[in-house]
Amino acid sequence: MAPKAVDARKRFNRMAAFAGVARSYKAMAPPTKARPVSYSQASRGRCPSAYDHGSVLESSPPVPSPGTPMLNSSTLLTALQSFLDQRRVDVERLTADGMVMAMFDWKRFGKVSSVEGPPVADVLVYRYGGWSEGCATGFKLSLLRRVTERDASGQETDWYAGITLMFEPSRYAGLAPFSTVSTDWPSIEAFLSAIESSPAYKASASTAPMGVVMESGGLR
Repeated sequence: MAPKAVDARKRFNRMAAFAGVARSYKAMAPPTKARPVSYSQASRGRCPSAYDHGSVLESSPPVPSPGTPMLNSSTLLTALQSFLDQRRVDVERLTADGMVMAMFDWKRFGKVSSVEGPPVADVLVYRYGGWSEGCATGFKLSLLRRVTERDASGQETDWYAGITLMFEPSRYAGLAPFSTVSTDWPSIEAFLSAIESSPAYKASASTAPMGVVMESGGLR
């Protein structure tokens, strides 16, 4: 198959996934036994979305997870870790492409709520930029899930959890910091295209990072 045809099929698989097209799956069927497939397969020409037949799950996507009883940065990070463990994702082997697919799948399937009800907002945040701490330097490429909760007094809190890849900074020296939110775009497909067309993603889509960090936090 010609390279252009392969790229077109990969793009179709992704777009079908985010549009909710289940392809050969039975909608929301109970998950079958998963085989240990790394999301880093995406860099070898496969889209590892759970919607893509024969990728992470043998025949069906996972049942959406129940909401967290108390929403905070710790429970949100635990929900992400549990989701990745269910999928048997080797986090340390993720590339930028695999990270994006893992986070999009978690946003799609991983329900987030609390005893106070569903969140005010639930979005993905893509960002990158240089980083330094003491003598250490690096370039961070992140995709985070930001969940906004409003308490009884009306005060809102943003909780974050996601995946950050660390790269050697010299090849990214000319890139200015950048951040965008999924709701900045008219559709999830447009948000994905914005990620894939960003210079940092293009430079690192299939490059092994120096390190992978699962991070979380909160901001009022």
